[in-house]
Amino acid sequence: MRPKLGSLGSVAKCVIHCKDVDNLKEAYTKVFMIMVGLPIQEVKQRLLMLSTLVQRQFGDSPQDLEVRINSTAEQLHKYPADIVLKAIDEVQKTERYFPSYSVFYKHIYWRYESRKQILLALDRETERLS
Repeated sequence: MRPKLGSLGSVAKCVIHCKDVDNLKEAYTKVFMIMVGLPIQEVKQRLLMLSTLVQRQFGDSPQDLEVRINSTAEQLHKYPADIVLKAIDEVQKTERYFPSYSVFYKHIYWRYESRKQILLALDRETERLS
């Protein structure tokens, strides 16, 4: 595998060369399995925990925070679990106030795109060997 780096350490393009179809299928399965997101309830629990470690946005009521947690969880559960957990951890360490979804997305996007590039490279190599 020869990745070309993009912005923020992301993989702009990934090329994979493999001679063994079984190894290729195994690699694809492993990468595909780590694309699974967290259940939405678990994301909500993580965000609720985060809300105890940072301040609410100025003027937000507890009901506003609940809406913010629900809508953010709805978006975050679509991304791979490990990437979301890493993003929540980074936000916890760097943000003073409960962030908008866009703050989480900045931590998620490049990691998610890198992983998608690996899947695409595996797809291309599978087609080549077929």
